[in-house]
Amino acid sequence: MTSSTANVRVRVKAYKKAIAEFHDALAALRHRIEETKGEISMVEQAALSLEEVEAKIDAWISQRAANWDCFGRVFASPKSAGPDADLDPFKVSEYSDINRLPLALCALVPERIKAAFLADAKQALEAAPMAMTSTERREKLEQMRSDLFTLEVDEERMICDAEEAGLDVDRRPDADPRAVLAVDDEPEGADEEANDDDAAMIDRVAGDDHRLRNHLTRAIKVDDD
Repeated sequence: MTSSTANVRVRVKAYKKAIAEFHDALAALRHRIEETKGEISMVEQAALSLEEVEAKIDAWISQRAANWDCFGRVFASPKSAGPDADLDPFKVSEYSDINRLPLALCALVPERIKAAFLADAKQALEAAPMAMTSTERREKLEQMRSDLFTLEVDEERMICDAEEAGLDVDRRPDADPRAVLAVDDEPEGADEEANDDDAAMIDRVAGDDHRLRNHLTRAIKVDDD
């Protein structure tokens, strides 16, 4: 075997290793993306705080109580013995617009209605895996969605680097188009900040996983070469 052939074989092996490390790094990044999406879904579905649940119950009862008319004024007429069937304040009907009993209950015994609702809601809150206020939910989702977008931009950069190196890499069907366009729209000269971006990406993806951190570092070095 000639020295040139040996050198080629060494380079081929190094290239194959670099490709394997790239795919490992990409898989790890995509796993983190899916984890983040799952965390976002959990926060989106998290139960409300007890205070907000109670406020919603109060609003629900108050709205119905305000719509109830007892028609007590009918008794003031000398010709009336009281509300007839059409004006019955406790009329029960399958049609919600003329079913007055629920409205009457909310107006006359709101405390008991609230107590029943609140007891049932508390059981649901105790069983819920997560509960938070609307403000906490909004703040968490804002941060988590920002983190997700950053991860997806990192993923798109890796794919673009691989494509420039001659590799075909499929994008995820649910990839965020904004992340793809964000990389496409990066201005000329963006490579000047590439080292800082790469280091930040490695920190986000690898964390304390030193093996993965080494994989990412080697994969990026091969791309740069």
